[in-house]
Amino acid sequence: RTLASRLGALTRAVSTMGEEANGAQVQDGGQAEVAALASAVNRSAGRLARESQRARDEQGVRDLILSSMQEGVLLVGDDGRVAFSNEALVRHLGARPGSTWTLFPLGLRDAVDRVSRSRAPMSVEVEIGAPTRWLRGTVVPASEGSSVLVVVRDVTEARRLEAVRRD
Repeated sequence: RTLASRLGALTRAVSTMGEEANGAQVQDGGQAEVAALASAVNRSAGRLARESQRARDEQGVRDLILSSMQEGVLLVGDDGRVAFSNEALVRHLGARPGSTWTLFPLGLRDAVDRVSRSRAPMSVEVEIGAPTRWLRGTVVPASEGSSVLVVVRDVTEARRLEAVRRD
């Protein structure tokens, strides 16, 4: 093959390197310089493919853990938009908020706003729904910026047991 066609094949391989799950591979025969370059591209493609697979595997484990939790998890970014929420949060709140502006109940939203500004962790208990349920939100700073992590737990039964014990 000509030098131009070999270089064209290398260019295409490098262009698709991040898109293919198993890494782009090119023939590494021919002129010594082009063969060495092709071999380096193939090694890089293999490393990139392994790293991509490892990242997908790790993401799958994180997703499994977070989707299996009874606690709702919410990550609010610096811009006030929801960066992540799990299914338990949707069960607790009744909807998946898109930003702090759509986060209800208001007591939880206020806690998120306060922690975002003050960077001081706090907990808040809020009443929601009919029949009434009580949720405890633990709100903590999540990064150097104003991102906030919220963990929501249903404490209705614990409150009921506490009331029975007091009576």
